Amino acid sequence: MAISAGKFRRYNRHWLEAAIDVKTNWDNARDFVRFNRGILQARRAIRQFKPDVVFVKGGYVGLPVGLVAAQQKLPLIIHESDIVFGLTNRYLSKRANKVAVGWPLDFYKGHDKSNMVFTGSPLRRTAITGNRRAALVHFRITEEKPIIFIMGGSRGAHSINLTIFENLGQLLNKYTLIHVTGESDIERARFVLSRQEKALHKYYRPYSFLHNDMGLGYAAADVIVSRAGANSLSEVAAWSKPAIVIPLSSSANNHQAQNAQALARMGALRILQQHELSGFKLMSEIDRLMVDKASRKYLGETIHKFFAPDAAKKLAETIYGMRGHK
Repeated sequence: MAISAGKFRRYNRHWLEAAIDVKTNWDNARDFVRFNRGILQARRAIRQFKPDVVFVKGGYVGLPVGLVAAQQKLPLIIHESDIVFGLTNRYLSKRANKVAVGWPLDFYKGHDKSNMVFTGSPLRRTAITGNRRAALVHFRITEEKPIIFIMGGSRGAHSINLTIFENLGQLLNKYTLIHVTGESDIERARFVLSRQEKALHKYYRPYSFLHNDMGLGYAAADVIVSRAGANSLSEVAAWSKPAIVIPLSSSANNHQAQNAQALARMGALRILQQHELSGFKLMSEIDRLMVDKASRKYLGETIHKFFAPDAAKKLAETIYGMRGHK
Protein backbone atom coordinates (compact mmCIF):
# COMPACT_ATOMS: atom_id res chain seq x y z
CA MET A 1 0.00 0.00 0.00
CA ALA A 2 1.41 3.36 -1.05
CA ILE A 3 1.48 6.18 1.51
CA SER A 4 2.01 9.80 0.47
CA ALA A 5 4.70 11.88 2.13
CA GLY A 6 5.95 15.42 1.87
CA LYS A 7 9.45 16.84 2.07
CA PHE A 8 10.27 20.04 3.93
CA ARG A 9 13.03 21.78 1.98
CA ARG A 10 15.48 23.95 3.93
CA TYR A 11 18.87 23.85 2.12
CA ASN A 12 20.80 25.38 5.09
CA ARG A 13 20.06 28.95 4.00
CA HIS A 14 19.46 32.24 5.76
CA TRP A 15 15.76 32.59 6.67
CA LEU A 16 15.33 35.65 4.44
CA GLU A 17 16.73 33.87 1.40
CA ALA A 18 14.38 30.96 2.09
CA ALA A 19 11.40 33.29 2.58
CA ILE A 20 11.69 34.83 -0.90
CA ASP A 21 12.28 31.53 -2.71
CA VAL A 22 8.86 31.19 -4.36
CA LYS A 23 9.50 27.79 -5.98
CA THR A 24 10.74 26.15 -2.77
CA ASN A 25 7.86 27.59 -0.75
CA TRP A 26 5.37 26.35 -3.35
CA ASP A 27 6.96 22.89 -3.31
CA ASN A 28 6.77 22.83 0.50
CA ALA A 29 3.09 23.87 0.45
CA ARG A 30 2.29 21.16 -2.11
CA ASP A 31 4.12 18.55 -0.06
CA PHE A 32 2.29 19.62 3.11
CA VAL A 33 -0.92 18.56 1.38
CA ARG A 34 0.72 15.24 0.47
CA PHE A 35 1.84 14.78 4.07
CA ASN A 36 -1.73 15.22 5.36
CA ARG A 37 -2.98 12.78 2.76
CA GLY A 38 -0.29 10.37 4.00
CA ILE A 39 -1.60 10.62 7.57
CA LEU A 40 -5.02 9.40 6.40
CA GLN A 41 -3.44 6.64 4.32
CA ALA A 42 -1.23 5.55 7.24
CA ARG A 43 -4.27 5.27 9.49
CA ARG A 44 -5.98 3.03 6.94
CA ALA A 45 -2.85 0.91 6.49
CA ILE A 46 -2.37 0.39 10.22
CA ARG A 47 -6.06 -0.43 10.65
CA GLN A 48 -5.78 -2.98 7.83
CA PHE A 49 -2.46 -4.63 8.77
CA LYS A 50 -2.72 -4.39 12.57
CA PRO A 51 1.09 -4.39 13.09
CA ASP A 52 2.65 -5.57 16.35
CA VAL A 53 5.56 -3.15 15.90
CA VAL A 54 6.17 -0.15 13.61
CA PHE A 55 9.72 0.52 12.38
CA VAL A 56 10.72 3.78 10.69
CA LYS A 57 14.18 4.14 9.15
CA GLY A 58 14.10 7.93 9.07
CA GLY A 59 13.55 10.41 6.29
CA TYR A 60 10.39 12.30 5.48
CA VAL A 61 8.75 9.28 3.84
CA GLY A 62 8.39 7.59 7.24
CA LEU A 63 6.89 10.52 9.15
CA PRO A 64 3.16 9.88 8.47
CA VAL A 65 3.40 6.23 9.56
CA GLY A 66 5.54 7.06 12.59
CA LEU A 67 3.16 9.76 13.78
CA VAL A 68 0.09 7.54 13.42
CA ALA A 69 1.86 4.69 15.22
CA ALA A 70 2.69 7.00 18.13
CA GLN A 71 -0.86 8.39 18.25
CA GLN A 72 -2.25 4.85 18.41
CA LYS A 73 0.24 3.81 21.12
CA LEU A 74 1.80 1.12 18.94
CA PRO A 75 5.39 0.10 19.72
CA LEU A 76 7.52 2.42 17.58
CA ILE A 77 11.19 1.96 16.75
CA ILE A 78 13.22 4.37 14.63
CA HIS A 79 16.75 4.13 13.29
CA GLU A 80 19.19 7.02 12.71
CA SER A 81 22.29 6.34 10.64
CA ASP A 82 23.89 9.77 10.96
CA ILE A 83 25.54 11.39 13.97
CA VAL A 84 23.05 14.27 13.78
CA PHE A 85 19.34 13.40 13.75
CA GLY A 86 17.29 14.27 10.68
CA LEU A 87 14.13 16.33 11.08
CA THR A 88 11.80 13.30 11.02
CA ASN A 89 13.82 11.36 13.58
CA ARG A 90 14.22 14.40 15.84
CA TYR A 91 10.45 14.64 15.95
CA LEU A 92 9.74 10.91 16.28
CA SER A 93 12.51 10.26 18.83
CA LYS A 94 10.40 11.92 21.52
CA ARG A 95 7.55 9.51 20.75
CA ALA A 96 9.46 6.31 19.95
CA ASN A 97 9.86 3.42 22.36
CA LYS A 98 13.36 2.74 21.03
CA VAL A 99 15.77 4.87 19.04
CA ALA A 100 18.40 2.70 17.34
CA VAL A 101 21.51 4.59 16.23
CA GLY A 102 24.36 3.91 13.85
CA TRP A 103 27.22 5.21 16.02
CA PRO A 104 28.17 4.80 19.71
CA LEU A 105 25.94 6.75 22.10
CA ASP A 106 28.75 9.14 23.09
CA PHE A 107 28.51 10.69 19.62
CA TYR A 108 24.96 11.93 20.26
CA LYS A 109 25.57 14.97 22.43
CA GLY A 110 22.49 16.73 23.78
CA HIS A 111 20.09 13.86 23.00
CA ASP A 112 17.96 12.01 25.53
CA LYS A 113 19.61 8.58 25.66
CA SER A 114 17.00 6.89 27.89
CA ASN A 115 15.38 5.14 24.89
CA MET A 116 18.49 5.01 22.69
CA VAL A 117 20.31 1.81 21.72
CA PHE A 118 23.48 1.44 19.64
CA THR A 119 22.98 -1.12 16.89
CA GLY A 120 25.16 0.27 14.11
CA SER A 121 23.90 0.58 10.54
CA PRO A 122 23.03 -2.53 8.51
CA LEU A 123 25.10 -2.63 5.33
CA ARG A 124 24.67 -4.39 2.01
CA ARG A 125 26.63 -7.62 2.03
CA THR A 126 27.93 -6.85 -1.46
CA ALA A 127 29.51 -3.63 -0.14
CA ILE A 128 31.50 -5.35 2.59
CA THR A 129 32.66 -8.53 0.87
CA GLY A 130 35.43 -9.05 -1.68
CA ASN A 131 39.18 -9.39 -1.85
CA ARG A 132 41.95 -7.43 -3.55
CA ARG A 133 43.02 -10.14 -5.98
CA ALA A 134 39.47 -10.56 -7.29
CA ALA A 135 39.13 -6.77 -7.46
CA LEU A 136 42.25 -6.36 -9.60
CA VAL A 137 40.92 -8.94 -12.06
CA HIS A 138 37.42 -7.44 -12.06
CA PHE A 139 38.57 -3.87 -12.74
CA ARG A 140 41.39 -4.98 -15.07
CA ILE A 141 44.04 -3.06 -13.14
CA THR A 142 47.38 -3.88 -11.55
CA GLU A 143 49.25 -2.81 -8.45
CA GLU A 144 51.79 -0.91 -10.54
CA LYS A 145 50.52 2.34 -8.98
CA PRO A 146 48.62 2.99 -5.72
CA ILE A 147 44.87 2.61 -6.20
CA ILE A 148 42.48 5.41 -5.23
CA PHE A 149 38.75 4.64 -4.98
CA ILE A 150 36.69 7.81 -5.53
CA MET A 151 32.96 7.89 -4.88
CA GLY A 152 30.31 10.43 -4.03
CA GLY A 153 27.45 8.20 -2.97
CA SER A 154 25.02 6.36 -5.22
CA ARG A 155 24.69 9.27 -7.68
CA GLY A 156 28.28 10.42 -7.63
CA ALA A 157 29.32 13.94 -6.62
CA HIS A 158 29.54 16.53 -9.37
CA SER A 159 31.99 18.92 -7.68
CA ILE A 160 34.36 16.07 -6.82
CA ASN A 161 34.01 14.76 -10.37
CA LEU A 162 34.92 18.13 -11.87
CA THR A 163 38.04 18.29 -9.72
CA ILE A 164 39.06 14.83 -10.90
CA PHE A 165 38.36 15.66 -14.56
CA GLU A 166 40.35 18.91 -14.43
CA ASN A 167 43.38 17.15 -12.95
CA LEU A 168 43.03 13.70 -14.47
CA GLY A 169 46.38 13.64 -16.26
CA GLN A 170 48.32 14.60 -13.12
CA LEU A 171 46.46 12.03 -11.04
CA LEU A 172 46.98 9.22 -13.54
CA ASN A 173 50.70 9.92 -13.70
CA LYS A 174 50.90 8.80 -10.07
CA TYR A 175 47.80 6.72 -9.29
CA THR A 176 45.25 4.26 -10.61
CA LEU A 177 41.71 5.58 -10.14
CA ILE A 178 38.45 3.67 -9.72
CA HIS A 179 35.90 6.46 -10.02
CA VAL A 180 32.15 6.23 -9.35
CA THR A 181 30.88 9.27 -11.24
CA GLY A 182 27.11 8.87 -11.14
CA GLU A 183 25.00 8.60 -14.27
CA SER A 184 25.08 12.31 -15.13
CA ASP A 185 28.90 12.51 -15.39
CA ILE A 186 29.90 9.17 -16.85
CA GLU A 187 30.01 10.36 -20.48
CA ARG A 188 32.11 13.36 -19.49
CA ALA A 189 34.51 11.03 -17.68
CA ARG A 190 34.92 8.97 -20.84
CA PHE A 191 35.45 12.09 -22.93
CA VAL A 192 38.07 13.51 -20.56
CA LEU A 193 39.87 10.16 -20.59
CA SER A 194 39.88 10.17 -24.39
CA ARG A 195 41.87 13.43 -24.29
CA GLN A 196 44.63 11.91 -22.17
CA GLU A 197 47.74 10.15 -23.39
CA LYS A 198 46.89 6.63 -24.54
CA ALA A 199 49.43 5.17 -22.10
CA LEU A 200 47.43 6.55 -19.16
CA HIS A 201 44.07 5.04 -20.10
CA LYS A 202 44.67 1.78 -18.27
CA TYR A 203 44.98 3.66 -14.98
CA TYR A 204 41.44 5.08 -15.03
CA ARG A 205 38.26 3.08 -14.49
CA PRO A 206 35.14 5.30 -14.44
CA TYR A 207 31.73 3.80 -13.58
CA SER A 208 28.33 5.44 -13.35
CA PHE A 209 27.47 3.14 -10.46
CA LEU A 210 28.81 0.02 -8.79
CA HIS A 211 26.11 -2.50 -7.95
CA ASN A 212 27.16 -5.91 -6.64
CA ASP A 213 30.81 -5.00 -7.16
CA MET A 214 30.94 -2.12 -4.66
CA GLY A 215 32.89 -4.27 -2.21
CA LEU A 216 35.52 -4.89 -4.85
CA GLY A 217 36.07 -1.13 -5.16
CA TYR A 218 36.81 -0.95 -1.45
CA ALA A 219 38.94 -4.10 -1.56
CA ALA A 220 41.15 -2.67 -4.30
CA ALA A 221 41.67 0.73 -2.66
CA ASP A 222 44.79 1.97 -0.94
CA VAL A 223 43.01 5.25 -0.17
CA ILE A 224 39.33 6.19 -0.44
CA VAL A 225 38.00 9.63 -1.40
CA SER A 226 34.35 9.95 -0.45
CA ARG A 227 31.46 12.06 0.72
CA ALA A 228 30.56 11.71 4.41
CA GLY A 229 27.18 10.01 4.32
CA ALA A 230 26.61 7.56 7.16
CA ASN A 231 26.48 4.44 4.98
CA SER A 232 29.65 5.35 3.09
CA LEU A 233 31.52 5.96 6.34
CA SER A 234 30.22 2.70 7.81
CA GLU A 235 31.45 0.85 4.73
CA VAL A 236 34.87 2.49 5.02
CA ALA A 237 34.92 1.41 8.67
CA ALA A 238 34.07 -2.16 7.68
CA TRP A 239 37.05 -2.22 5.33
CA SER A 240 39.53 -0.51 7.71
CA LYS A 241 40.60 1.82 4.92
CA PRO A 242 42.22 5.27 5.17
CA ALA A 243 39.83 7.89 3.82
CA ILE A 244 39.76 11.52 2.75
CA VAL A 245 36.18 12.74 3.05
CA ILE A 246 34.67 15.81 1.42
CA PRO A 247 31.37 16.52 3.22
CA LEU A 248 28.47 17.74 1.09
CA SER A 249 27.98 21.31 2.25
CA SER A 250 24.27 21.38 1.35
CA SER A 251 23.29 18.19 3.21
CA ALA A 252 20.26 18.44 5.49
CA ASN A 253 21.18 19.61 9.01
CA ASN A 254 24.76 19.73 7.75
CA HIS A 255 24.84 16.06 8.77
CA GLN A 256 27.74 15.08 6.51
CA ALA A 257 30.06 17.69 8.04
CA GLN A 258 29.05 16.62 11.53
CA ASN A 259 29.59 12.94 10.69
CA ALA A 260 33.05 13.75 9.38
CA GLN A 261 34.05 16.08 12.22
CA ALA A 262 33.05 13.60 14.91
CA LEU A 263 35.16 10.86 13.34
CA ALA A 264 38.05 13.21 12.53
CA ARG A 265 38.24 14.19 16.20
CA MET A 266 38.78 10.50 16.94
CA GLY A 267 41.59 10.34 14.37
CA ALA A 268 39.55 8.09 12.07
CA LEU A 269 39.70 10.07 8.81
CA ARG A 270 40.96 13.19 7.05
CA ILE A 271 38.61 16.01 6.03
CA LEU A 272 38.84 18.23 2.98
CA GLN A 273 36.14 20.89 3.06
CA GLN A 274 34.01 21.46 -0.02
CA HIS A 275 34.90 25.17 -0.23
CA GLU A 276 38.62 24.25 -0.17
CA LEU A 277 38.34 21.58 -2.84
CA SER A 278 40.83 21.96 -5.67
CA GLY A 279 43.07 19.69 -7.67
CA PHE A 280 46.11 20.89 -5.73
CA LYS A 281 44.48 20.32 -2.34
CA LEU A 282 43.18 16.88 -3.25
CA MET A 283 46.50 15.76 -4.74
CA SER A 284 48.32 17.06 -1.68
CA GLU A 285 46.05 15.14 0.71
CA ILE A 286 46.40 11.91 -1.28
CA ASP A 287 50.18 12.37 -1.58
CA ARG A 288 50.54 12.96 2.16
CA LEU A 289 48.77 9.73 2.94
CA MET A 290 50.56 7.68 0.32
CA VAL A 291 54.02 8.60 1.64
CA ASP A 292 52.97 7.93 5.26
CA LYS A 293 52.21 4.25 5.70
CA ALA A 294 51.88 4.64 9.48
CA SER A 295 49.14 7.26 9.09
CA ARG A 296 47.24 5.07 6.63
CA LYS A 297 47.44 2.16 9.05
CA TYR A 298 46.33 4.32 11.98
CA LEU A 299 43.36 5.80 10.10
CA GLY A 300 42.20 2.37 8.94
CA GLU A 301 42.50 0.81 12.38
CA THR A 302 40.81 3.72 14.11
CA ILE A 303 37.77 3.94 11.85
CA HIS A 304 37.35 0.15 12.02
CA LYS A 305 36.61 0.50 15.75
CA PHE A 306 33.26 2.00 14.77
CA PHE A 307 32.22 -0.89 12.53
CA ALA A 308 29.25 -2.85 13.87
CA PRO A 309 29.37 -6.21 12.03
CA ASP A 310 26.18 -7.48 13.66
CA ALA A 311 24.13 -4.32 13.10
CA ALA A 312 21.33 -6.06 11.19
CA LYS A 313 21.03 -8.74 13.87
CA LYS A 314 20.96 -6.20 16.72
CA LEU A 315 18.38 -4.09 14.94
CA ALA A 316 16.19 -7.12 14.22
CA GLU A 317 16.43 -8.22 17.85
CA THR A 318 15.46 -4.73 19.01
CA ILE A 319 12.40 -4.73 16.75
CA TYR A 320 11.41 -8.29 17.68
CA GLY A 321 11.82 -7.54 21.37
CA MET A 322 9.22 -4.78 21.23
CA ARG A 323 6.29 -7.06 20.40
CA GLY A 324 3.48 -6.57 22.85
CA HIS A 325 5.16 -3.55 24.43
CA LYS A 326 2.87 -0.67 25.38
